Formats: sequence, C-alpha cells, structure tokens
Amino acid sequence: MNAEQILAWQAAKSGLVLPIVYLRGFAMTQSEIDDTTADPFNGFNVGSVLVRTGWTGDSARHIFESPVLRLTQPPFNYRVTFSDGIRGLNSETKKELESWSQLPSGVGGAAGSPSKAIIAIYRYYDIDSRLFGGESSACMETYGWGLGRLITDLLSVTGAKGVYLVAHSMGGLVARTFLQNDKVLDGSHTNRDKRKLQAVEDLNTKYPATRLTQVEWDRARASVQKFFTYGTPHNGITGQGGYGNSLVGAVGALMGFQIDNFDRTEIKKYLGDPLQANSLDGKFDVEKAFCLEGTGAADYPVAGGMSRRLVGQLSDGLVEVDNAVICGPRPGGAREDTFLAARAYVRRAHSGPYGMVNSEEGFGNLSRFLFGDFRVDGHLEVEAIDLPPEIEKARKDGKQVRASYSFESYLRVRGEKWAMTERLARDGAAAFRRYDELFGQDTKGLTLTKEDERKRILHRRIDLFAAFLDSYRRNDPKRQEVLAGGVTVVGTMGFALRTRISVPDYEVDGILWRKDHYEGSSLLDRDLVFLAYKDADGWQLAWGNNTGDSAHLEVVRPSTDEAKSLADHVAFRRQADGVIEFMLPLQEVGPPKVAVWLRLVARLSTPTL
Repeated sequence: MNAEQILAWQAAKSGLVLPIVYLRGFAMTQSEIDDTTADPFNGFNVGSVLVRTGWTGDSARHIFESPVLRLTQPPFNYRVTFSDGIRGLNSETKKELESWSQLPSGVGGAAGSPSKAIIAIYRYYDIDSRLFGGESSACMETYGWGLGRLITDLLSVTGAKGVYLVAHSMGGLVARTFLQNDKVLDGSHTNRDKRKLQAVEDLNTKYPATRLTQVEWDRARASVQKFFTYGTPHNGITGQGGYGNSLVGAVGALMGFQIDNFDRTEIKKYLGDPLQANSLDGKFDVEKAFCLEGTGAADYPVAGGMSRRLVGQLSDGLVEVDNAVICGPRPGGAREDTFLAARAYVRRAHSGPYGMVNSEEGFGNLSRFLFGDFRVDGHLEVEAIDLPPEIEKARKDGKQVRASYSFESYLRVRGEKWAMTERLARDGAAAFRRYDELFGQDTKGLTLTKEDERKRILHRRIDLFAAFLDSYRRNDPKRQEVLAGGVTVVGTMGFALRTRISVPDYEVDGILWRKDHYEGSSLLDRDLVFLAYKDADGWQLAWGNNTGDSAHLEVVRPSTDEAKSLADHVAFRRQADGVIEFMLPLQEVGPPKVAVWLRLVARLSTPTL
C-alpha cells in the first residue's frame, strides 16, 4: 500500500480499530511454561523465513515478521502492551494507556498509534510459572476469569466499546471458557473441581482491586466483537479412530500436565456444559467467529513426529481438521439449529517454523476478518454427476454401485502471493460426498421421507469457502478494465477460485472398477476469476475463466425469471435484505455429464460497535 492508500484505509477503518487480545496455546511441562513466561510476547513475535522460487527460477529467502509485528506497521499502527498475568493491567500500564487515550483526536495517529489500537498479550501462564513464584496450579476457569479482568481494564483505559480476541490452540478454549461459562465469575459451577478456582479467590483477597463486579463481567463478555482462532481443538484432540480423546484424558490423569483440557468430556465441563464440545451454544454469535485450520501435518515437528503420527494426515499435526471448527445457533435461533463458523484451510502446521500463526496466510485471513468490508461465502449446488456409461448400465442391471467424490477449492486474492484457503484432497481438507448421499439409492416403489429429502438437499450443497474482502486494500484502486461488451469499470476487487471435482473410485458389487481410471484426473476442473465493482446500482460481479484478460469476463445480470435462468443454465444475480447472490453455472457435457451451480453470497461484514 502506498501512502495515499494507507491514509484512505485509516480514515475508513477508524471505527474498526479496537484493542486486540492475543491468547497463546498450550504449554505442557513446567519448563515449557517457564519458557513461555520468559518471552514477553508468549511466542507471538516469532515469524518465519522460508525459501521460495521466484519467476526467474532462483531461490530466495522470504521473511514474514509475525502477525503482531505486522499489526504494529502501517496501515494498522497498533502498539503492544502486556497483561500482569491474570491480574489484568498493572497500575503503571493503566496510567500510560489512559494518558495516551486522552490525546487530542489525530495526535495519536501522528505519533504512531491511535488510542484504541492496542495489542494486549494475555500472559495467563504467569500464575503457574516458577519464574514468578509459582503461585498456583491454575485451571481453564481461572484463565477465563483473568481474560475478563484484562478486557475490563482495556475498556476502562482506552475508552473502547469493544475488543477482538485472537487465540492460538488452547488459547481459543480459554477464550470460550470466558465467553460461555456463566458461572466462572463466582466459581459456583459444579462441573469442575472448585478447589482449583481458589487461585482467583486468593488473588482477590490479596489484591482487592482485582475483584470484578457482575456489571463489569457482563460488559466485558458483551464487548467481544470478533473471535479468531488458529488451530484450536474446539472439538478436542481425537486422533485416528478417536483414540486420542481417551488417551489425552488418561495421560492428563496420570502425569498431571493439564493435557486433559483437550478431552471432549472435560471441554464440556469447563465451558459450562454446552450442547456439544465445539458449540458456542448461543453464548456468542457464530457469525462473529473465524477458524483457521491447518492441513500441513507433515511439517509439525513436536515430539519427534509422534504427534502427527497419532493424529494422522488429516490434521495440522496436532488437531484434526474436523475438530478445529466451532458451530452454534444464529442469534435468536434454536439451540440445536447450529451452523459452522467461517473458516479457511491453509497448508500450515499447528506451530513451529511452518506453523499457521507465523504465516502470511494466517495474517491475511485475520486482518481481512477484523477490518474487511465484505463477507463472501461460496458453495456448489450439485444438480447432476452422471456415472460412466458402463457403471450406469451396471446400476440399472441391479448391481450395487458405490462411488465417492472430493470437491476441492483454492481461493486467491489478486496481488497476493498466498492463498486465502486451500481445500485439497491431498491434504484431507476437500469436501467429501458419496454417490448415495448426493442422489440416493434406487428407490423404486418407495417414497422419500421428509428427513431423507432434507438430508439430500444438505448433501448436495458443498461448502467451498468463507472469505472476507477489504475494498481499501485493492492493489490499484484507480485501474480501469474493459469487460465483455465494452463495459469499462474502475477499481475492481479481484479474486480467483479453482474448483475441482476429482475422479472417484467406483465399486461394482464390491469390486473396484479400474477401467479407464487415471489417478489424479477430474470430472470438472475450472479456474475462474471474479471482479467485483460498484456502479450506480450497487455492487456487481464479472466472471469468467482465469486467462489474465478481462475482455472476456461477463457481467452477471439481474434475474427477471429465476426459474427460466435455472432451466437454461444462465448466470444471474439476485438481491434481498442486504444480501447479493450470484448463481453461476458450471458444466461438463461428458460423458459423464456434470452440472453444478456455483453460488456466491456477498454481504457486508459483521459491523462492530
């Protein structure tokens, strides 16, 4: 971003700049806890240096300085402060931040940081560290209480009305304990050993000023505007075949390393007994949450590779892909009616040199989630995927046919050298469906029940991505482009999507069908580019194959007859209640024939206070 773009971003985003609280992940042994507390940033200052091959063919080092340090630079201009363990902010830090917040408007920005642009590192492990006297062996509820204490102090000294939570691994469970367990403030919950919460009572007795009132507690919880997690085991650590879940509980009981914090049964206890371990349970809006999921299991070095062998390939080396996402009802919805939070998949490990925290992919998703304008969700709606002629004949002859499909997606933003999300079959992140889930079994003489029909509709919807875009981070806001039909547009936001349906394995009467099978081939493979732009009628979209030439990109027109558009497989646009939907047909004539709709849903990102 040049100076002009930075000033424009800062003017437009001033209302979105709120304090950010960082919560680190798990430290197992006492020495690891001590090492963590010896680092002011608890590890969030650690970046990475990777080797990349450039367009010349030469290899060069690529340096990413870490998400915290990137946020201290323009256009964000955040400054860093540190919690005094679970005590919140100490008196000296409070005075410093209060004086900063009292500067006249604009002076803070000129000096480097606006008054609300504060990153607070929540040092919750200080209470357990031998470096600081080892005051207590705390628990998740204790850490959750301390987060409330820190947020209360931040709101007071900065004058902000809200905060953002950014957490790695177990830090996400600490944040959820604060957000979800109503009884953490007074320790009246009965699901965990109340003796462990004595640490809070002892602290309040020794330092009366740390005590929280109910009003302060409620205000702190209500102030959380957005919640971002890196590789948090929201649904526990289960391992291949589920062995991990029982193992972490046994190891925790045997060795006392608090590793049972990742056992699903224990998660439900310290979260206040939600409907399921990974449910926000209506205590926090699921649409204000984002989960970054890693798929680079092979790059996770902990325990000499033992962790990744236990957990398996479909993981970041510690947390399985399916366990790293949270769900919950939308505001006002039934407790059981849950939806998955926005999420992205990146080829990064849980931590380490190739970890997701110290990655461009992680920071790109984080910064756009916190400060972006738009949320765009993409999914496929399956209309038809025919079987090969010989397989179809076998099915009609009454033979049992089985098939499965992997739906891949690879989303990139124009101008960036990283992908926002990669849902690839080789990494175990692709969406998976069986033929019978999509189209059902042969139901001659039978009528589908309402539940069967509901499941079929759900299975035919394939989630591909949820992405946040920032119109003030376009690489060239003044660029003119000519589209098909001579339409000239200025300042587009560009993104590209590769979506792919892989060739499945077919099985006929229990025998794999290998005729005409070529491993790695696909039934449908499209690399598409999209240009979003604004005109007198609002936001529009042009789309087409990703060839690098905008002259062939077609503008998606509003639908005058939706039924006819669907029947004729014509792209169309519809808008209602602030949501814009673009329906785009993708087909392969075959055989086998493939017909799916790519549905993009665009809306304003969740506003903050």
